[in-house]
Amino acid sequence: LHSFPTRRSSDLVLTAMFSLPPARYSDGIKQAAFYRTVLDRLTHSGGVASAGIGVGIPFNNWIWGIGFAVEGEQRTPGEPLHEGIRQWVTPGFFGTLKIPLKWGRYLSDDDRMGGPSVAVIDETLAHQFWSAEIPPRSRISLADDRELIPVVGVVPHVSTVDLTGDKGLGGLGTVYFSLFQRKEQFPFP
Repeated sequence: LHSFPTRRSSDLVLTAMFSLPPARYSDGIKQAAFYRTVLDRLTHSGGVASAGIGVGIPFNNWIWGIGFAVEGEQRTPGEPLHEGIRQWVTPGFFGTLKIPLKWGRYLSDDDRMGGPSVAVIDETLAHQFWSAEIPPRSRISLADDRELIPVVGVVPHVSTVDLTGDKGLGGLGTVYFSLFQRKEQFPFP
């Protein structure tokens, strides 16, 4: 397994899963404050080079589907939306897992609640919709919202389910959003 091309480094990476009590963390604002506190404590701990949080980390089988449209494409009424995988991550997620930036920028601490929503997509989606190069100011809209969300960066596809490259997911690409911009509470058990 050490030579299998997973497109990320797992050396010295520690993962943990946790659920927040719904009564105490009843919305995205309270959850984001908790996440920021955890990240601040982790990054100031001895021996921790970087830290990030992701809802849907590689190989945990947490798949959150997304329906979306690409701005400017011609769609007929009733035509189904494109499908992909949605992941909510903090700005340190990509760097911690050593997921390289291919184009644009990563999510940043400036991508926060109250600011304009932004997205980072993987190369699977980039090649599917823009083939060679993503035009500046490219935007997507989600099935559950009319807001046009700028695509600010592109990263390689990261296997979500297993080392076979998510073959059972039909080649779905991933859209990453900032966990610090999520207004709603996550429906964790």
